Amino acid sequence: MPQGAANPTKVVEMASQREYDGAMDSFSEDRPVPIIDPALCDGCGLCVRACPSHALALEHGKAIVARPNACQYDGYCEMICPVQAISRPFLIITIPQE
Repeated sequence: MPQGAANPTKVVEMASQREYDGAMDSFSEDRPVPIIDPALCDGCGLCVRACPSHALALEHGKAIVARPNACQYDGYCEMICPVQAISRPFLIITIPQE
């Protein structure tokens, strides 16, 4: 690697830790579930209707992951949300090359 060049493995690790700090909290029984920001959610219900596994529901006018074990993590909820209140974190795992 040229002198002064960043180690790509380390860059990915740092970015994943910075961008997804706390994202592991969104994993349920070793399964990922979408993160819904209640401050952004306007309660339109589009995500609930788009979810093929019926994992989402509206509660007190906000979307929630009501059945986390049903979530197939397919992303329809994230794609349809008009206010971008839903995100799906991905855990980046790097394997150092020897």
